[in-house]
This record gives sequence, structure tokens and C-alpha cells, in this order.
Amino acid sequence: MNPQKLLAAIPLAVMTALAAVAPNAHAQCGMGEVDWYGAERNNVSQAEELLKEGEPKKAAWVLQQTWPRMHEALPREGGVPVIADGVRLMAVAAVRSDGDVRSENGWSSATAAERAANVAWGIRHLRMLLSVEPWNLAVKTDLGEALSRSPATRDEARTILEALDDDRAVSSAEGYAALAMLRLETGDTAGAETAGLACERFAGTDVNRCAAAGGRVTPVLTATR
Repeated sequence: MNPQKLLAAIPLAVMTALAAVAPNAHAQCGMGEVDWYGAERNNVSQAEELLKEGEPKKAAWVLQQTWPRMHEALPREGGVPVIADGVRLMAVAAVRSDGDVRSENGWSSATAAERAANVAWGIRHLRMLLSVEPWNLAVKTDLGEALSRSPATRDEARTILEALDDDRAVSSAEGYAALAMLRLETGDTAGAETAGLACERFAGTDVNRCAAAGGRVTPVLTATR
């Protein structure tokens, strides 16, 4: 069997456990060092770029194909970093697409309830990742952004993003955009403008990332499940 197909067939929980044996996902052989996760790293990079381009559904599909059992992923301490990155980006894609991901490989988005469940999957897995890596600024920022989309969790989102901003540790343009929206909602127009300018600096020429992020509000159900 093709090594990549074999890798894709292994449950993520099992793959994560392999990190204890091969934490750097590299191995030595007679022909030099081998990166067993080269294709996965490339796909994760592609998904990340698609997210920056405002294509969360396409990003999700890249990850769904890379790990057909992604829906079963359970982040755990000592996991393979590229798999953790894949889970984080899938969670972000699920949230930013409002749960509208391809109905394949254990995912379904045919109904509003299913789309809400996909968004809930994203938020739940960001929480799982943060419990495993509480120092991870990217996960914190993504969780703050995700929580900002529901009225039920905006206070928590504000707490997360304001703390990150105090430390100058917001890690994405979308995180700053979410913070701007949250500040504007409370009447802090000056603070919202500051966050908006920070978003534009972060995004560079792609200011659409600042205009689009945080603009949709998903049902309360999505953030509370």
C-alpha cells in the first residue's frame, strides 16, 4: 500500500500516540533523514493559506482528505505537532464556514443543526487543544475569535482577546478583527479603531481579512455545545 494511504487510514488518536516514539516525525536511514509527514505538512500549509484567503470550506476539504478520520480526532499531550496543527486549522475552518464543510468522511452539513454541530466541533476541539497546550498563542487567538461569533460566549471571547492584546500576543488578523467587533459592541470606539488598525497591519495588503472576520453570528447552540 502507498505509505500516504496507509498513514491516512490510521486513526488520529493512534497517530498521536506515535509521537512518544517519534516526536519529531523524522527517521534516519541509509539514505539520510526521512520526514514521514512531509505531505501532511504541505497540506496543512495549503489549508492555512486558504483560510487567509477567505476560503474556509476549501481549507477544510484539504484537511478532510489528508486525515479522513479527522472528525474522530482527540488532541492529547505529546501529540504529533503537524496533526495538532491540522486539528486546529480544521476547527478554525469549521467555525469560519459556519459549519458548511463538505459532507464527507464523517462530516455532514446538510441541515442547520448539522452545521451548528460542526461549529461546536470546532470550538470544542480548540478548547481541547488549549487544555493540552495552554501556552499556545495561536490556539488562544483562534478560540477567542470563535467564541466572539456567539452572543452567549462573547464575554469569554473578550477576556481571552483582551489578555492577548495586553501581551501583544494576538496571533492573527482575524483575532484583531474579532477584538475590534467586541470592543465596538461595548461602545469602545477608540479601542475598536486601535484593534482594527492592528488587524490591517497584521493582514498587510489583504485587508479583506479584517472586513470579513467576526461579521457573522452563529446560533447560540454552536458555542455552548
